[in-house]
Amino acid sequence: MESRRSAAGRDDTSALSRFEDELFARGPVVCFEWENRARWPVCFVSPNVAEVLGVCAEDFYRGELSYADLIHGDDIERVTAEVAEYSGSGAAHFVHHPYRLLHRDGRILTVLDYTTIRRNDAGEITHYIGYIVDITEQRRVAHQLEEQLRFSRALNRIADAILAEADAEGLLDTIARLLGTILETDRALIYDICFDRGVADGLCEWINPACAGITPTRASYPLQMFRGGVEYLRRTKSWLESHDHSPHPSLMEDDSVDTLHGEMRIRSLLWYPFFFRDNGYYLLVLNQVREGRDWKPEEFVFLDAVTRQVNLALQKLELLDELQQTQNRLVRRERMAAVGQLSAGIAHDFNNILTAILGVTELLEQRGDLPAEVCDNLRLVSASGRRAARLVRQLLDFSRRTVRQPRVLDLRELCRDTVAFLQRILPETIDVELVTTPDEMLVDGDRVQLQEVLTNLVVNSRDAMPMGGRIEIRTERLSAVDEASCAICGATIRGEWIHLQCRDSGTGIADHHIERVFEPFFSTKQAGEGAGLGLAQVAGIVGQHDGHLTVSSEPGKGTTFSLYLPPLDHAGPEPRSESQPTTTQGRGERILVVEDDPIVRRVTAAMLESQGYTVNTAPGGRQALERISREDFSLVLSDMVMPDMDGLALLRQLRTARPNLRLVMMSGYPLGDESRELVERGEMCFIQKPVGLPDLCRVIRSALDAD
Repeated sequence: MESRRSAAGRDDTSALSRFEDELFARGPVVCFEWENRARWPVCFVSPNVAEVLGVCAEDFYRGELSYADLIHGDDIERVTAEVAEYSGSGAAHFVHHPYRLLHRDGRILTVLDYTTIRRNDAGEITHYIGYIVDITEQRRVAHQLEEQLRFSRALNRIADAILAEADAEGLLDTIARLLGTILETDRALIYDICFDRGVADGLCEWINPACAGITPTRASYPLQMFRGGVEYLRRTKSWLESHDHSPHPSLMEDDSVDTLHGEMRIRSLLWYPFFFRDNGYYLLVLNQVREGRDWKPEEFVFLDAVTRQVNLALQKLELLDELQQTQNRLVRRERMAAVGQLSAGIAHDFNNILTAILGVTELLEQRGDLPAEVCDNLRLVSASGRRAARLVRQLLDFSRRTVRQPRVLDLRELCRDTVAFLQRILPETIDVELVTTPDEMLVDGDRVQLQEVLTNLVVNSRDAMPMGGRIEIRTERLSAVDEASCAICGATIRGEWIHLQCRDSGTGIADHHIERVFEPFFSTKQAGEGAGLGLAQVAGIVGQHDGHLTVSSEPGKGTTFSLYLPPLDHAGPEPRSESQPTTTQGRGERILVVEDDPIVRRVTAAMLESQGYTVNTAPGGRQALERISREDFSLVLSDMVMPDMDGLALLRQLRTARPNLRLVMMSGYPLGDESRELVERGEMCFIQKPVGLPDLCRVIRSALDAD
């Protein structure tokens, strides 16, 4: 029985020995036995040391290598302290904190060290037996998982931050701060790379609080300074990494490496482009100033994920901004359309009232028996009436309801004549210069309206220069103006245009006012200095000419208004000249005045009678037709807007029934499309209320004397 137990024990010992041989020959655990002397000479090491650490056991046995020689220089002090601490505590064994060993091929391994302390009979430590386990791969995987988790949490933070930002400036500032913090860099900046302007504009900058000595560098740089790197990113749409000891080749093309790694003392940098556009891109710049840094693959994966999110956020903000601008334009357009409709609605009544006021005033002024004081008061009434009539006309111009009389115009000639007139009435402290090109500048336009446009712009510039200054009027032909957007309709201006520009050196327009300058009744002037209709009238006239309008301004430096009018390719047939009557007096001709407003009817008849005409009246179109069927008249002067039969219907019937009867139409209301086309084609003689005596008589005389 005893012999069987002894045999079994020998078998167990043999099996254990075979297991240990297998473990220490091919396994990942290296067994060391060190002497308790300086640098821990090795008296035993398992055979697998060559496979795990790349060193030969014989090097230890010959005394050419000690265990301390394998420990990383940055860890030796800590490992020594741990050995001393556990040795002095009386412990039989202990486990080191992970430390690093140097592999023969230069790799650095992280190991766990399970050490047993061997003492002699006197209790003195003679040897240490250590089991060394290589955990480098486990640590790498664990670190990778930790980094993935950290970056995943960081992406969530950035996503939340993106959702919280309502504008691009705030978004980019937040991204620079978060990326600088998460990636633990010394400085993070974002630049707007603009190839059209040839500059890199600094948008935001974050500096690590630990880098107190770093001077902020958020600024604008000419792209030429960093042409090689900027073009490399534009071409590859990839990132660029550079170090002071190994600069990126593209930075050496233009010597920008000397600026970045020399003058700016940047040890390592990473340029990461995103949000590419036709004319540029945004550039994330990460700088290391205190010490160099190699960027890790997982950090590039993280930056790629972040920039994709930021690209989407910026696209969304652009769309929202465009949507907001479109909504604002629609609101302004609806508001202006409402004002225009209101203006058109009240224009008829106002013009009828003004016709009566101005007509009676002019009749009284013709009398020679009135006292001087009464004559002075009449002149005041007449001036106020004309001022009110101009306001109504401005409202109609704004609402694009004014009846135009278009003809082929040379814009250079019109500008020369208008500027020559304006120079006589402007203060001597204001210099007006007209700059033209030899190009042909023919437009199809209403001369009076376009003169009103130029006059309003010059007067607006004059008011912006109380201490004097300079106004430049420029005319030229332009082709494919792709960058400008119309301030009236928002459309991008493209194609061939006649360009009229008015630029001044005045006080400029504040940013929060510039979008409202074309609104009716909007004015930054003091009360009584203007009704706020001048620029609204300009916008209406330009729109009525199928043109576009832009404005740009810089407070303290001046304002520029640009008009774009469609050009005429050729002058076409010479327009029929309007012969001016040598006299406006009547010669007893019979005129029928058709007007539904009794006061206007009475005043208009009195005005014509005062000039020698025989006048009869009718309150409406049907009464007029009935009277014309019984009597002969030389001319019919008819209102356009009447309740029973309007003027256009009367005109159609009279052209059929009495084709030789002369017709003149008048209205205080904006004409409809058909009537406006008849006037613009010269097929209908028309006069706009309020009707002044000289204009009324001139039109009547011209109609009577026409062939």
